[in-house]
Amino acid sequence: MEFWSTFWAVVFVLCLLLFAVVAVYVSVGALGDIRALFRRMGRRD
Repeated sequence: MEFWSTFWAVVFVLCLLLFAVVAVYVSVGALGDIRALFRRMGRRD
């Protein structure tokens, strides 16, 4: 029984780490898109 507890704990931690990496990657990409949007808006004036 201890094996399964350890196994699922490791799987859970790996999923959390993967989620954190994806969230940071998406946030950085979105920040770049927002900056580009504001740059384009500034050129129209």
